[in-house]
Amino acid sequence: MLFNRPSFNRRMFLQTIAALTSPLPAIFAMKPLLRRDYRADAVILLFSLPIYTREGVGGGFAAARLQNDAGQSVESLQFAAGSDPDRARGLNRLGFIQETVTTDAGGPAESIYTGFMTASEEESFAQAKSALEKNGDKLQYQGIEGAIHAGAARSRSVRFETPASWNWTRFAELYPFAERMIRQAAPKGKEVVLYARSATRSFLSAMMQTIRDPAEKTECTFVYGGSEHKLSAEKRPDGKVAKRLADRGLTLFPERIIAVHGKLQDLRGSRGSKFRIWFERGSDNPLPLRIEFQPKAFLALAFEAEHV
Repeated sequence: MLFNRPSFNRRMFLQTIAALTSPLPAIFAMKPLLRRDYRADAVILLFSLPIYTREGVGGGFAAARLQNDAGQSVESLQFAAGSDPDRARGLNRLGFIQETVTTDAGGPAESIYTGFMTASEEESFAQAKSALEKNGDKLQYQGIEGAIHAGAARSRSVRFETPASWNWTRFAELYPFAERMIRQAAPKGKEVVLYARSATRSFLSAMMQTIRDPAEKTECTFVYGGSEHKLSAEKRPDGKVAKRLADRGLTLFPERIIAVHGKLQDLRGSRGSKFRIWFERGSDNPLPLRIEFQPKAFLALAFEAEHV
């Protein structure tokens, strides 16, 4: 829904984006820090049926830090995941998103985010196989940085490339390089501005709100790039997965394991995509113990915690 433009000018936007200049270690230098590391498993699908499964094709992590100050809370959130080409038949894919959300008594007051992911245009297994055969010495990435404040969401998208040898196993090298490329290229990129009443949360913040909300069914909106999205979810116990997580030593309280069956949908009318996450209700660490989603029609991914 469009409405009168709020007082959010270009100078304020640039000041907000400047807060993203802290490198990865500095952002999470302060405690308390919550983190989970994940093992990535992949399933290749043909007509929605699994034809190939492999465990340990890559990894990921989720991290969060919450700081309270002068009536406001500032939460930093991160999620990263990628493949190990040696384990994924040469496939080199990686994505990262980072958000800092300031919340006051009225709810989210400001969000800033940055992210990048490999540019992957494949829509079928045949196209993915062809892309593997054409691997060169460079890998294309798409990057984004944005800010949300007072109902105004602004973002800039960029493209950059890295050596093809940089993959998930070298994330510590890739991250600062990607961050620098985004910061250098973003001022030259086209700015996308969205004015909407729902422009309060960004993606990871919406996911955490869904986990924290005690209601069985939830719905919230968020903004990413120049689009508004809706996150719908239903929570229920899952004894089968809870037992497996307990057997792996990932939970001492399987009766507290909750499965979130969610759907993400672009409000412009896309079909949307489904996902599932499992978390332990009442835990000091609310980050998911398991995540499942299907980024492509031919590919399903699962991320399960390595340890507690």
